Amino acid sequence: MSGDNQPENGGKKLSSFFNSRAARGCKFALKAAGLYLWPFAARWEKPFSREGAVKKVQRFARGGAALGALLVLHQVVQGATGTLFPTGEEFLQSQNLDPTLAQQLSDRDIRVRSRDFLGRLHALNDFPTIIGVAGSIGLMTLPGNAYAMPGENGGSILLRDILPENFSHCRVMLQGATDARGTLALLGNVMPHKLERVPLSDQEARLAVAFHEMAHCHTANGKLPGLAEGDADVRGVKPLADALGKPEIAQAFLYARALNIAAGGHDTALYLDAALRGVEYKGATQNTGEATRDIFGLTSLYMRNVLPDDGRDIHVRRAHAMKQVLKNYKGLLDDNARRRGELYIEAVEYYMPAAMKAPPRFGPL
Repeated sequence: MSGDNQPENGGKKLSSFFNSRAARGCKFALKAAGLYLWPFAARWEKPFSREGAVKKVQRFARGGAALGALLVLHQVVQGATGTLFPTGEEFLQSQNLDPTLAQQLSDRDIRVRSRDFLGRLHALNDFPTIIGVAGSIGLMTLPGNAYAMPGENGGSILLRDILPENFSHCRVMLQGATDARGTLALLGNVMPHKLERVPLSDQEARLAVAFHEMAHCHTANGKLPGLAEGDADVRGVKPLADALGKPEIAQAFLYARALNIAAGGHDTALYLDAALRGVEYKGATQNTGEATRDIFGLTSLYMRNVLPDDGRDIHVRRAHAMKQVLKNYKGLLDDNARRRGELYIEAVEYYMPAAMKAPPRFGPL
């Protein structure tokens, strides 16, 4: 039968393809990509071959040297191409703001990337590894996300003391196409439709996030273990509110932070609240996390054992329950936990005023 020789013929065709010049070119390209994207790809073929120990060490050393040279080249290229993006001053000027504000936000050079093709391409190369690329993609998955890449944490780490200062600039990635509702909902970790009022314009919300990220570029920001996010809020959002003459910007940002009960390192409501009130924050990062856990944990117990589910929104029910907890059990909480609870109640009343005024659907409060 004519079909008897089909597997053999197919195998010959496959073999000839893998031996072709095009296949060898693809293999070379994959090797180069492997070395660039994965630091441990110093050897591709026959990884378990029986070579002498000396040869293995020599091969590993050559691979390490090649990787080191590639990383140095990457730092130079990434830093040089980063200077093609607008400076912090140029960005502020494009937003009709005083460019000298950039010096208040950061004491080093800032480069601002937008989410166009070039900005995304440059961001994907901040870390030349598979993990770094995946992390960059993850940060850009939500259009509301923005981030800063300070010089100490990435970008020209190896050569920041050798190359010109603007090569080791702090790189800021701006938000994508999102509106004020989406930004505030992302900060508060709530569904956008839950927000009954959106007190900021789209431009004001985008600027608030941009100022926060630019404030991460200040050298003092990286020297505050665990408080970097709170410092960026105070150093960034408050000056924007002052520059635009609109305190509502800082207030809306604060209450969005207060709504988020699972913020982790971004649990900055207590820190920002103290700054806006002109008092010193008496606590550290662990105190902030403990305060949030204490007040929300106690409120959760109260809701489970005392307050019936009357069908209202969870934030509304939690805020009403928290009022009772602060009234009847405040002796179980320290000052930070009590203030964290007050901020949450204020935040729910701020963003969901009508829902907070609506009576329960059944049963006593």
